[in-house]
Amino acid sequence: IRTGNRKFEVPDDPKIQLVEPSMQLYIEINRQIHKIFQAFAADEDILTYSIDESFIDVTETAHLFGTPWQIAEMIMQRIQEEVGLPVTIGIGDNPLLAKLAMDLSAKKRPEQLAYWGYQDVPETVWKIKHLTDFWGISRGYAKKFRAMGIYSIYDLAHADPAILQKRFGILGLQHYYHANGVDYSILSERVEI
Repeated sequence: IRTGNRKFEVPDDPKIQLVEPSMQLYIEINRQIHKIFQAFAADEDILTYSIDESFIDVTETAHLFGTPWQIAEMIMQRIQEEVGLPVTIGIGDNPLLAKLAMDLSAKKRPEQLAYWGYQDVPETVWKIKHLTDFWGISRGYAKKFRAMGIYSIYDLAHADPAILQKRFGILGLQHYYHANGVDYSILSERVEI
């Protein structure tokens, strides 16, 4: 069973319990978890990405709590104890690498925790086989990349950035830099829309 399965796709099994969603409950749990994050970082260093995902920059507080790995373990333990939920955490040298570490590594590890740094890009980011497994690459973009002879993240990382920019504009450059593990996002610098 995967997120987004339709009801008719769920096997008829007495061990499976279907529960109606409760957005109010999700929001309350999110609030409780956010409060735990605030014990480890200032509000401007916490970015709620979705109802069940956040980014936390611990650069300014690491001297108080330990390494990012130790902080992640403390956060996991507090969420388990106070909210009763297991969580998965990706740690990275930037938000992109943290997200990729979570999605592509931590979810498959028993400790539900993984770190991807700049030095790991050739062995992590470049090894992502399917373009659509990468954050921000839709099936449409993957099809366009394949038409250019780009079949993997390694290919994208080694493509000519000028050609990518000419074909896709600023997003072409963004995909090129992301394929090389580069993300200059700073959580405390919010973008006004």
